[in-house]
Amino acid sequence: MSLRTRCPKQTGTLARRLAMCGDTVTVHIEHSGMNYGELRKKGA
Repeated sequence: MSLRTRCPKQTGTLARRLAMCGDTVTVHIEHSGMNYGELRKKGA
């Protein structure tokens, strides 16, 4: 995945923000009790 920057400082900042967003989404999914395995079976 390209962050479209050559600046090491900006790249580090963007990478940390993306990691935080991923962690937030993961925690939200865990706390909501959603079962994506069941949703996939129903949608198929």
